Amino acid sequence: MPVYRSRTTTHGRNMAGARALWRATGMKDDDFSKPIIAIANSFTQFVPGHVHLKYLGQLVAREIEAAAPDLIGLQEAELILVQSPGDLLSGSSTPATEIVYDYLEILLDELDRLGLCYEPAAIGVQTDIELPAATSTGYDDIRLVDRDVILARCGVQTSRPRARHFKVNLVVPVGGLGSPVAWVPIVRGWQEVDARIGLRTFRFVNTHLEPAVLPQVGAIQLAQAKQLLIELADERLPVVLVGDFNSAADGSTTKTYALLTHSGFMDAWRSPARTTPATPAARLRIYKTPNRCSAGGSTSSSCATGTTSGSTGSRVGSRPRWSATRGWPATSSGRPITQAQ
Repeated sequence: MPVYRSRTTTHGRNMAGARALWRATGMKDDDFSKPIIAIANSFTQFVPGHVHLKYLGQLVAREIEAAAPDLIGLQEAELILVQSPGDLLSGSSTPATEIVYDYLEILLDELDRLGLCYEPAAIGVQTDIELPAATSTGYDDIRLVDRDVILARCGVQTSRPRARHFKVNLVVPVGGLGSPVAWVPIVRGWQEVDARIGLRTFRFVNTHLEPAVLPQVGAIQLAQAKQLLIELADERLPVVLVGDFNSAADGSTTKTYALLTHSGFMDAWRSPARTTPATPAARLRIYKTPNRCSAGGSTSSSCATGTTSGSTGSRVGSRPRWSATRGWPATSSGRPITQAQ
């Protein structure tokens, strides 16, 4: 019996997870000895348990279309790059630059398809990590660039963009059977811009706090929230704070929600001024308040101000040239990002 290339995904101890996914498609024991032929494209649901980013981008774009927000806070707008063959195992430090997936570009393309115009007003590059990955032909280097983004609807005036990192971040071990090969910081931060909607100007802030997956990590999340409050304490404009706070409103996870709501911020999800029903689209909204407000009670990853009109203003980047081949910025470590043709 010939040895098929698809055997790479069906045989051996390391492919136990892959075999489980194949069985989820309905494959039987006898099928594993047959050749596996797949037609691959950029919009496939071929592997069970993995939702394609294009489909996810469509869902988010539809929610944005329904809510019609002026400003959007995105967290984990990831950029995934590859270098093949990789060189990390040989001791080289050449970064991967070929883009495989760009969450931000996928979402912007879907918004364009719906006839909606949004542009990045501020981008924060957080964790930038590259590791080797075994493939059927050897080793490739896979690079993950974590980004948080503020999107502004075209016509909304924004200014004073700023992106900062938290001083306290989670550090995790990577690699090694008995001991880690390296310790990698999971960098978090926030972005902020001035936004003018109608006759009102306010400071719009987007953040992603560390998930408290373990009790001791809650202290890191709380430290990040405290730094953010200190940084915003001298802001003279009203502040709208949105993000992925990873803190339950009932206090069952961390004390971060209580800290924010006792520091001058009002939870817009619980605001009496909110009159829309609790639909997924409504969860994308942040409602303006006289002083400060936050989206702490919402678990959605994107929050935005209510819709009004505004005048055109400048912002970071513009949609016609917003792609890797037309001038992506470097990451926080200064490593360039390009796209292979």
